[in-house]
Amino acid sequence: MRAFVAPQTRGPFSHPHFKDYMTNYLRRILCVLLLAAQAAPTGAAIDQLQATAHALEQNRAPAPGAPAEVKYYRIDRDSDNTTYDYSEEAKLAADAKVVEAQLKAAGYTIVSSKALKKAFGSGYFDYTLEQFIEYSPPAGRAASDIQYYSLDRKADNSPYSWSEDDKLKNDSAAIQAQLKSAGYIIITSRLIRLYFGQGYYDYTLKHYIEYLPPAGFRAETVKYYTAERSYENTPYSWSDDYKLKADAAQVEAGLKNAGYVIIRSKFLNISYGPGYYDYNLRYYVEYLPPVGFTAQEIKYYRLDRDSQNTPYSWSEESGIKTDGKSMEDRLKAAGNIILKTMAWKDAFGQGYYDYNYVYFIQYTTPLNGSTAEILDYSLWTGRDGNPYLGWYGKNQAEADGKALEANFRAAGYVVLEAKVIQAYGEDRWGYYIRYVRPVQR
Repeated sequence: MRAFVAPQTRGPFSHPHFKDYMTNYLRRILCVLLLAAQAAPTGAAIDQLQATAHALEQNRAPAPGAPAEVKYYRIDRDSDNTTYDYSEEAKLAADAKVVEAQLKAAGYTIVSSKALKKAFGSGYFDYTLEQFIEYSPPAGRAASDIQYYSLDRKADNSPYSWSEDDKLKNDSAAIQAQLKSAGYIIITSRLIRLYFGQGYYDYTLKHYIEYLPPAGFRAETVKYYTAERSYENTPYSWSDDYKLKADAAQVEAGLKNAGYVIIRSKFLNISYGPGYYDYNLRYYVEYLPPVGFTAQEIKYYRLDRDSQNTPYSWSEESGIKTDGKSMEDRLKAAGNIILKTMAWKDAFGQGYYDYNYVYFIQYTTPLNGSTAEILDYSLWTGRDGNPYLGWYGKNQAEADGKALEANFRAAGYVVLEAKVIQAYGEDRWGYYIRYVRPVQR
């Protein structure tokens, strides 16, 4: 089964990027007016421009006479993945009606639907059947591509054997329920046998799912998250399954808290030798944003220097854990969601104590919030324009920096890190601030 877009001719006002162009154009005008104004601009003028831009974005109807977008769907294999033979015209028609009903449920209009004969020989019955469906979204709405999901391995990452069709169907039903909860419409699903030999039972099973968002919405692809290293940044050994499950549950909870739908999760055994216990564990999570939302990027924060701007030494494990937890709290205060943290030894020599500590944080923003960019500010000169030099300069840099830090907080920023820093190779000092604007919802 495949879906593709028909080539067609469009008017200039129905160009797929016309709406985006005009919206951005009006927004640029708004920015210019804001920047050019010496005093606060009148609220009425800005409200009018914003209303105009919003109206343009919402008014997506094509120009009169513009052709509607038409897509095509072919159904030529049944739920058991076998072709419809010459005697199954009624069965094909019934299955096609189900697909048409799902497309209608997604907001599409069926333009046409017809059965075709696919001849493969010269005999009277040498043909199979195919249903050809044309469908179109409402005027002004875009048509999304049909997405595909293949399920061929169980939660323990082993293939579904020839005898596990019931288990596969149940697992597939659970995934389809998750896709539906994310706002997607299931178009069709079918069972496929994957042959690997000549014997009667030499096959495994796969379930193939096709799904589609409602008309006018763009389909998001399924995202993947893998967890294979513990808090201490060591691999999960064969005996750490309980530990891995607890850590992975925290990641799943964080993704759900961010607004995602967990599609599926499973364990993987990563073998590295021939022995029975020569493997590590990995947890694999599939997740998807609900229809209408765009997936946010998973970000990383690396903490490897303390408030004195020196690396965390081998003896400061408790110190970096405390500072790392404080950093997590500050990221949360900015509206972020912590997914996973790790601390590890950053070796730099051969000796037993030749290492420093690093604290690593994975976090993301909620789906209904804007990404908060982390910003940096370095203060190297005082109010008189002179650099901070020597012992007195170090104290003055710290005092001025703390005052500046307080101003950032008063302005609504969340300060992540603040510390005195030294210019490389010089007796010159400064104050370093990392701060972030809270997530906008």
